[in-house]
Amino acid sequence: MRLGRTGWIGLAALAVVGCQESSGKVALPEQPTAGAVVVGTAAEVRPTDSGTSWMSGTLEPYRRSTLMAQVPGVVQKVLAAEGQRVRAGDPLVVIRDEDYQLRLRQAQAGLEAAEAQARNAELQYRRLQELRSQEAVPQSQLDVLEAGWKAAKAQIEVASANLALARKALRDTVITAPYDGIVVRRMISEGESATAMPPTPLVVVEKTDPLELKLQVPSSQADRVAVGTPLKIRLPASGQEMDAQVTRLVPSANPGSRAFLAVVEIPNPDGALRAGVYGEARLASPDGTGGTSR
Repeated sequence: MRLGRTGWIGLAALAVVGCQESSGKVALPEQPTAGAVVVGTAAEVRPTDSGTSWMSGTLEPYRRSTLMAQVPGVVQKVLAAEGQRVRAGDPLVVIRDEDYQLRLRQAQAGLEAAEAQARNAELQYRRLQELRSQEAVPQSQLDVLEAGWKAAKAQIEVASANLALARKALRDTVITAPYDGIVVRRMISEGESATAMPPTPLVVVEKTDPLELKLQVPSSQADRVAVGTPLKIRLPASGQEMDAQVTRLVPSANPGSRAFLAVVEIPNPDGALRAGVYGEARLASPDGTGGTSR
């Protein structure tokens, strides 16, 4: 008896089943182990999640300042280079100060003149006061000199204020670093003009020690995060891991994401960590570990 194509296929299937029954086992397709990550044909088994979700955020500088021109003028020197580390008080940009030197001299001369006028007014008043004590002059004349003397003393105050302003303007021709940090951007060059109204941005300085990791805390984890809460920090880009604590917490949730903001200060004395890098954090377990890593 001849078998068609369908008959041969059926016989082959029966033979396979018979072999499986004879061995006492039924072959089933292999399934990945729970909690395993399949890479190609191999599965790497990792511990299951402890129930604490990862919180993500970005490393940001502790401070960031855009330094502006305080007085107008032509830029004489730019001493700051992008990537340069600076100390508080280091000069970064210098504006030509010839005009401000002249204004300072003018203000000094104005103060000297006001003081001379006040001394003269006082002298005349004292003389007339003596004559008035002898009733040699009317009181009205003495009153006029007294008013002139008071006006002269007020002019001293005005001249002193002008001198202080001139000194400040001269100091403002040198823009200095407000704190220890790094220059991340330079926006002006020698020979360019800077204005004070509106102020011209000159350089941007960042303080990167410490850095701040600003984390988005989901509402489901909010009751477990407070100031001082220990965390395990991970920077996926570099693979770095570290221990840290929550430094500040904003108790008001973002209306859009319903997440809370937690800030973690991370020391960075050698500048190895970079602002702008993505970071992750999770609550540290009681034994000091951070649970599982992804």
